[in-house]
Amino acid sequence: MRHSSVPLLSTAALLLSACGGGSGSAPASTPAPAPTPVSATPLAVGAAIPAPGGASGTDATPSLMFNQALDTTTVSVAALTLSSPIGPVNSSLALNGSTVTLTPTQPLVWGSHYQLSAATSLRATAGGVLAAPYSTGFDTRMPAWSATVKSPVSKPAMGSLQTAGARNGDVLAVWTEVGANGASQVTSTRYTAATQSWGTTTSIQGTEKWGDSPVLRADDAGNACAVWEEQLDNGKYAIKAARYNAATGRWSAPAVVSRPGEYSSRYSGATAAIGRTGDIIVAWKQYHSTVVSQATIDIARFDAASLQWTPARSLQDSPTDTGFPVAAIDAAGNGMVLWSQRGPTVGVTQAYAARYDARARNWGPNTLIVPNAAGGSSVQQFVFDAAGDALATISLATAPSPSSVHAIRYTGASNTWGQPELMDTAYHDSTLAVDAAGNALLVWATYTVPSTFNINSRRYQRSTGTWTALPNISSYTGSIMPLAFDPAGNALTSWVNYDGGVYSMVTMRFNAAAGKWDAPVSLASGTSAMGDPALSLDQSGQAMLLWAQYANLYSSPVQASYARLTGR
Repeated sequence: MRHSSVPLLSTAALLLSACGGGSGSAPASTPAPAPTPVSATPLAVGAAIPAPGGASGTDATPSLMFNQALDTTTVSVAALTLSSPIGPVNSSLALNGSTVTLTPTQPLVWGSHYQLSAATSLRATAGGVLAAPYSTGFDTRMPAWSATVKSPVSKPAMGSLQTAGARNGDVLAVWTEVGANGASQVTSTRYTAATQSWGTTTSIQGTEKWGDSPVLRADDAGNACAVWEEQLDNGKYAIKAARYNAATGRWSAPAVVSRPGEYSSRYSGATAAIGRTGDIIVAWKQYHSTVVSQATIDIARFDAASLQWTPARSLQDSPTDTGFPVAAIDAAGNGMVLWSQRGPTVGVTQAYAARYDARARNWGPNTLIVPNAAGGSSVQQFVFDAAGDALATISLATAPSPSSVHAIRYTGASNTWGQPELMDTAYHDSTLAVDAAGNALLVWATYTVPSTFNINSRRYQRSTGTWTALPNISSYTGSIMPLAFDPAGNALTSWVNYDGGVYSMVTMRFNAAAGKWDAPVSLASGTSAMGDPALSLDQSGQAMLLWAQYANLYSSPVQASYARLTGR
């Protein structure tokens, strides 16, 4: 029995030695090497649709095809983005193995550049990641202008043409024309994009009294408000308003929004603004006697919830020498009315603003826009951006010019005004528009002795808070210059050019990706006079341009003419 125990002791000693135990004289064994980790295959993009640098329609659903399946927990709108020149495009995501497809919530915009990007936070199911952020670009095809179309019926006269467009491309138009009794009538018609046709023309006044100076405003859905001056039985004028319901295609019965018994609202400069919820603000210059310097800025508000107009009221405590108002409503329903009135110094006007607080449902105090404008200030335009901030243009009497154009920024959160910034040293009628990201364009025509005519413009970039001058365009402008943005930050303007007895309807497109104007395009020309253009854009960047085309001079019969900018 003793002999049998020896091998067991020897085996135990050997095991202890292998484990590092026992006496130091036993040789150590070599440990087995650790397994080599297997590197995950890097994630990579194999293909993109549309192809990099390619072109597509506005119905594109961009896709990225990766070299392996993606971990669903890393696929998000933060990791995969589609953006236009002015910011992200709202899209939904769909993952199918190794392919991600983005579907924009709205159609893309014709003639725009888009970037499709993937972040390094994406991960494959096997663990691989992108070595660097990925980005590819594509363009939507450029739209083109159609041939000019004239209405088949001539009218004795056509004035104060206004249009307003809906997201879907429908366009509402109002103007004045001579009625059967010889009185000016406020008239309307609608263009339906789905059928590419205009509806019947109808008077929206509900009376045969003289109607004049209509103003039209609409929301994105195409609901609208028209405001005009209408003669009463006593010969004086009142402010009337009618609302248009896009769903039913009908105008409401007109409502008198000015106060009964007032002297007159003729030549009132009435204007309107409509909010997203259907609330409306109407503002006008209300005269109180035959003395034109005895006037106030009056306002009336339509409450969409109750379907009622509030009684008209004055924004000033007493009549004074007052200019025409401008009005706007922001995305939250807050309103703003701006105007100019005589200041304490004789011959000097001052620009004021009053704000409507949608939550408190009341008007705040009147505020001087530029308190230190010693030479005076007057209001031109005011436009809100999507964030509730705004830009305004005002005229200041500063050396060396008695009337120069300035831009000034309004901050909605603090209800405060910034400092005016000089745009031009001479006063000119200008047009201001703001895009979806808060960037802006300002355009105006200039004349320099002896015979230089130009269209000037400046671009405002919200990200830097700065204005940049754009190259001048040589053209004589004989009309107003409407200006409108599409959702991708491109813009259109139009004007009547007059040169050597020839009238031309000219349009020009601002390319947001390039940051400059494309070359002007003449849509129609001839020796017959043309009225002011009216312009509207839809959600895909298609446009309607409408104007009065005279048979000869401005007193001759007139036809409504239009051209459409459409994708293909």
